[in-house]
Amino acid sequence: MTTTYTWLPISGLNMWDNNDNWDLGRYPNDYDAVVQLNNVSTEDQTIDVNALIKINKLIVPQCEYKYLIDRMMITFGGVNPKIEVNSNYFSSATIICLGEELEIYTDKDCVFCFDGQFSNLRNIRFTGYGKVILTNNNYYDKTYVDTNVTLQISDHTDRGSVGIGDVYNSGIINVTTKGVTKLPNTIYGDGVITYEPGL
Repeated sequence: MTTTYTWLPISGLNMWDNNDNWDLGRYPNDYDAVVQLNNVSTEDQTIDVNALIKINKLIVPQCEYKYLIDRMMITFGGVNPKIEVNSNYFSSATIICLGEELEIYTDKDCVFCFDGQFSNLRNIRFTGYGKVILTNNNYYDKTYVDTNVTLQISDHTDRGSVGIGDVYNSGIINVTTKGVTKLPNTIYGDGVITYEPGL
């Protein structure tokens, strides 16, 4: 049975509460669980909690403000684990995936910036119509970039990678890592790869 947790901001604090007493430490601990961030209309929201949670799916709703998840360690399990981003969103969390593949979906005109660390991740698949920016060095095996997705590697720094394995690209990969003029990965597919190593 799937349990959905809705996380609601507590006014004036960089902490969050939810319908299962988040503030009392009752974090999701179920690989069938879905976490739905609450839609806010007044300000950017921060989830800044040193916590370990276990879920199957994370949904970021559509709104004009940004979300930040910091310090949290999220383990994705169950069938078809997924992060669904419908708004601008930034995370420096640690993301662990127990399954074969983690899907990151970004909606049209949305940007998911990830400065955290992927751990125990074998394959990652980027789907949807938006943009993903990876600004840390990560070591998963295979990367899949679907049509209509833009994957940006780095943010014009010396950090940022697309994993250590093969890349299957049907979309756009924009490499902005300083000094990098060619990805070391084996690239498959008819997608576009651009380089901006000098910025």
